[in-house]
Amino acid sequence: MQWMRRHAARHINLFVTNVPGPPRPLWLAGARLLDAAPVAPLAADVPVGIAALSYAGTLTVTVNADTAVSDVAVLAEGIGHAIGAGRRAASSGAHPASRHSRS
Repeated sequence: MQWMRRHAARHINLFVTNVPGPPRPLWLAGARLLDAAPVAPLAADVPVGIAALSYAGTLTVTVNADTAVSDVAVLAEGIGHAIGAGRRAASSGAHPASRHSRS
């Protein structure tokens, strides 16, 4: 995190993290944990953080943004569409179309 603070203003404008969680539900004192949501903390001069967490067969993605970022809803909607396309492709056995070709 210290490296990010020192170099963020010049090199980083968003960060993404994926946290693999347990594949089965967790329990505490007889109560089942129903949902888990990741939080991507913002660092100085890095206005957007995206976090993904898998838990008990579900995937939760959160977007955390500084108030100066005006198009967070557009980003979140795009992430939702991409996840939906991936799910449809996975259920059909096809690979989602790639916009980037490998050279």
